[in-house]
Amino acid sequence: MASSARLDGTQLAAISNALVGLHRRYYGRGATKAKCYQVSDDLVLVELRDAYLTVERTLIERGQVNTVRQTRLTFQQAMFQEFIESIEHVAGRRVCSYVSETITSPEAILEIFYLEPVGAIDER
Repeated sequence: MASSARLDGTQLAAISNALVGLHRRYYGRGATKAKCYQVSDDLVLVELRDAYLTVERTLIERGQVNTVRQTRLTFQQAMFQEFIESIEHVAGRRVCSYVSETITSPEAILEIFYLEPVGAIDER
């Protein structure tokens, strides 16, 4: 387990890579750009760029943004546990909450994780 609330650069890169890998495995392609930020001791944000599939870009261009968002949300709900486990493995801390947001302008997927505070008792 990590003893510090701050993740190091290697851990942040590993989180980015893990999420790109999950997207690649289940969507057939991952983002071409990914960056992980630790916004605060307990908040981690992963920005995935150039992540949309050709069919999704076509739908967006034709005004079907909500269809793309709903499909992505459904995927995130189905994959919830795998996303959380990948972050917990790298961070060495429990994920308390996870949210995914699909943005079309600029094109980005934001994966947001709240980590359990360091020193908190794990009651799982």
